Amino acid sequence: MGRFVAEKTVVRKVNGMEIVFWDEKSIYLRKDGARMWTIFHRWFAPEIDYRHHWKLFRKRLLNKKSLSYLECFEVAAEHGILATSSDRELTFDRKEIEVRDG
Repeated sequence: MGRFVAEKTVVRKVNGMEIVFWDEKSIYLRKDGARMWTIFHRWFAPEIDYRHHWKLFRKRLLNKKSLSYLECFEVAAEHGILATSSDRELTFDRKEIEVRDG
């Protein structure tokens, strides 16, 4: 079975926050107007975790119609997803972007 490879970087804007599906191992989250990003990641997770946890987590953040900032953390906790934070701005150089509202 093949691994997920995004053709574009998806940026979802929902309920006053921005969710950036950066790559196969990182999803960035930030409230509108905030400086800090929360990075949900699977940088050190074994590949088996992709199918059982990361894939479901990613799908919920991408498709759930009504999603709050706190709910993103709750979903991460349900799936055992780790998070860190950063104040570095994302640079989208040479990346094709798809923006989704809601």
